[in-house]
Amino acid sequence: MSKPIKKTDQGKPWATNRSRRSDRPNRDQRKFFLAVCEDTESSVYYLKAFKKSLLPKTLTLEVAGVGLAQQKLIDEVPNVLEKVRRQSGHNYFDEIWVFFDFDNAHKDTFDNAITSGEKRKYHVAWSNECFELWYLLHFVSVDQRTSLPRGTIYRELGPYVDIDDYEKNGKGKAAKDIHERMAASTFWQTAMARARALAMNWDSQKPPVAPHDRNPCTMVFKFFDALRPYLAVSSK
Repeated sequence: MSKPIKKTDQGKPWATNRSRRSDRPNRDQRKFFLAVCEDTESSVYYLKAFKKSLLPKTLTLEVAGVGLAQQKLIDEVPNVLEKVRRQSGHNYFDEIWVFFDFDNAHKDTFDNAITSGEKRKYHVAWSNECFELWYLLHFVSVDQRTSLPRGTIYRELGPYVDIDDYEKNGKGKAAKDIHERMAASTFWQTAMARARALAMNWDSQKPPVAPHDRNPCTMVFKFFDALRPYLAVSSK
């Protein structure tokens, strides 16, 4: 049993309790989430910009772009976590979220990465076929019975974000403004409802449909469900 900290030493660095519980600063007031993304630009720009919508002193969201897909991304999370810990000073994270797309992967690669992440207690916000489906759902409903290739999603999304060729011009640092504008959109609540409806439709299928066959579908809405208590504008 550790000795109590002397009153004269309280508040000094060497007097910090080193137990795991001490690594949870202000847990009654603030939560700490880590989002690990397969890309280094689009979803990273979006999530970092969305942090502006968080209520002050309620949730700290750290965002890291890795540049690895699916299982390689899952395997890299411990290294990302250690790096973020060193840089941010946050030793404990309440939730770790991992974002990746189907992205023409082999079906087993995609499904196994989801299972692997969930076994490690990560929250896996996968999208089939791509993250931009989440953007498109801000503006339109999509039919669960009609698959949406990446190129189709890009073409349909373009007019809504005022860009002629999203596939060509919606990526990279030059398109950072697009993702930041999407993060400022108030339609995320609509996107949540539509994404949830898609997921429920897939869940109702018999026999069960594996994630690689759930096109279109995105689990990004689950991340926003987790964020909802900490957002300045909360959906009902």
